[in-house]
Amino acid sequence: MDQDTEKVLSTLAYPIPAVLGLILALVAKSQNAKFHGWQAFFWGIGLFLLNILIGWIPFFGGLFFTVIFIIWLVFSLIFAVKAWKGESFEVPLAGKLAKRVLK
Repeated sequence: MDQDTEKVLSTLAYPIPAVLGLILALVAKSQNAKFHGWQAFFWGIGLFLLNILIGWIPFFGGLFFTVIFIIWLVFSLIFAVKAWKGESFEVPLAGKLAKRVLK
């Protein structure tokens, strides 16, 4: 996979983490792209688990889900822009898990 393709996939992995993040993590050649793939994958898994927990909250669960989804989307776009620019950054918890997988 060439560097430009890895850059595009690294960028798209944050807004579409479950599929693209995992594909990028498994297929990319560069460590940076693999890191972004795993980090995006864990970022998406975190949202999924949070949604399960929020689903148990009666009455306000839907409101909390909407607010958390908007926050997740904003941060996903910020992370995507940083990945596009080639900036090195670590998402709390997801970045640590990604580093652990890459060891």
